[in-house]
Amino acid sequence: EDFLVATPFGFAPVSKTVATDESTASTTYADLATSGPTATLTTKTSVLIALSCNAYTSSVTLNANNFMSVAVSGATTIASADGNGPSAGNPGGSSLTVQSLCDVFLLEGLTPGLNTFKAQYRVTAGTAHFRFRHITVWPL
Repeated sequence: EDFLVATPFGFAPVSKTVATDESTASTTYADLATSGPTATLTTKTSVLIALSCNAYTSSVTLNANNFMSVAVSGATTIASADGNGPSAGNPGGSSLTVQSLCDVFLLEGLTPGLNTFKAQYRVTAGTAHFRFRHITVWPL
């Protein structure tokens, strides 16, 4: 169960990881077979989010891009979007290159209350695998 721990600087972040290697060919944001990871916490109107994972394309697909984003549900509803998370192109169309995707960003405009932040994934072409998926959410 997720909960907040008071610290001298406010509240501690909530972090979750899903190590499972799973794939998608979806060109719109979708859950993988094991969804998430997710972090649920009580927020005010802003949070700082860190998303990271390893991604690779399972077949040679030139100009393919892999995306990870975050959807918010609960007191706030926000759909996953390309500007809210990391992405990387498939260099040279190699199916053997594992990319480390990472992004830290401020998400504002939340409705105060209990919010759930869930990582989702998409590709522009081909099939991509995502593994060692991680989310950390800091309430501000």
